[in-house]
Amino acid sequence: MTTAEEVLGPWVLQYTEAQKTELKPWIRCDGRGKYSYIEVSVKGARHNNEDTSYGDGRLFCVFDGHGGRHASQLLRNRLAEHFYASVQGVDLQTQLTAEGNPPRVVAAMDQAFMKSQDDMPTEFPAAQSGSTGVACWVHGDPGKGASKVYASCLGDSKALLFDMRDGKIPPMQVRTWDHEVGTLQGAGVCSGSRAETFCHNLTGGLLNSRDGKWTGMDKDPHGIGFREFQLLSQRHNFPASRKPYNISNMPGEERWRVLDVEPTRALGHKLKREHPLHHPEIKEWAVSEPSRAMLMLSCDGFFSKEAFATPDHVTRFCADPQSYCKDPTLFNS
Repeated sequence: MTTAEEVLGPWVLQYTEAQKTELKPWIRCDGRGKYSYIEVSVKGARHNNEDTSYGDGRLFCVFDGHGGRHASQLLRNRLAEHFYASVQGVDLQTQLTAEGNPPRVVAAMDQAFMKSQDDMPTEFPAAQSGSTGVACWVHGDPGKGASKVYASCLGDSKALLFDMRDGKIPPMQVRTWDHEVGTLQGAGVCSGSRAETFCHNLTGGLLNSRDGKWTGMDKDPHGIGFREFQLLSQRHNFPASRKPYNISNMPGEERWRVLDVEPTRALGHKLKREHPLHHPEIKEWAVSEPSRAMLMLSCDGFFSKEAFATPDHVTRFCADPQSYCKDPTLFNS
């Protein structure tokens, strides 16, 4: 009689050997541009790596594909191309980030995302794919290093600044532009925040008031999930009965959506009748101490798939891995 160990043994060995390659990170270091950077990518257990990245020393991007890799690969090739085409003839040092309504760099970022959406495939199966992403432009003053970062976010990928000595994400006055909420044409909306982008997705069920109107969303401390639901409701004219629902069947896991995809903003999906929002949310961060500042762009899997509890855990680990792992409270609960 054949035992389970005899049947599964070769498969387990084959899987273990495959993971030695699949889990091996692909790392690229480049110091030829204005600012040096490192790209890291891990395929993992998927059949194909749907994530892509771009960097040239001033413009940095990460794209998180889903439903295939067509959209993220197109973004890697086209978004930077559209960005630089829209600022052709503009002095990148003096004119690109000069004050405006909005500054040229903000308009160029929004335009690059929208032109990339126009380029997305329209035929099956490539048109089934989509991608979220973040793109950052780093502006520096001559002889002083980086002074500003313009971070555009679309979907559930993330960008943030942190102090490489202690891993803290600095609080600051942040200016934000967002076509979806009608603030792209202007000097930006100022608010006290941290140097990080926030994910565009739904966080929980809707909260009801006494008069029967929705007033917010569960597990939504910044109000972004509820705002995104309202934007989609207006865009697609949802009936009053349309509510977010949790698609996860895993104990303790919650994955909320109101469309066929989880991110409320993404590019691609040309065949979907109800598509995500396409315009990015763009933020301006001041860099006070460039010699200590680190800019990180990542897909959501780096900080939302139980690898790290919060973005602060990610930055603390990057600043000092040994101290982070020795923290006795790390595995509490």
